[in-house]
Amino acid sequence: MNRRTEIRQSDITLPMMYYRYALKALHENNKAGAFACLDKWVAKAEKGSLPLLLFDPRFDPLRPDKRWPLIEKKVRDSYQNHKYAMASFLLDSIRLDACRLSGEALADMLNTLPGHIPGGDNYAIALPGAT
Repeated sequence: MNRRTEIRQSDITLPMMYYRYALKALHENNKAGAFACLDKWVAKAEKGSLPLLLFDPRFDPLRPDKRWPLIEKKVRDSYQNHKYAMASFLLDSIRLDACRLSGEALADMLNTLPGHIPGGDNYAIALPGAT
């Protein structure tokens, strides 16, 4: 029999897929779908990457929505197991704000959240203050 099998291997993790689907849903103007995916992403993602969501300009259209504070609260609550929760969150936010001013550093970090599929991805992130 003439059969062919292709095996693909990817470094894309489940949290990366949730982030990717949230971006896709937002691109399709499906805010409910974007929030559902972000909720799942917050539950599954590495705790150190959660604050990046708050600095991702691609999600700016979701910020005025009444559901955004719930996502932001979940990100902040992920710091509750730190000895100095507020200070840890503040330091991470300051670091990310400094990266945003440098432009490329934050864009590189944000592009790692949904993973990269060679030949399929080309996320260009325009950041305020970037040259």
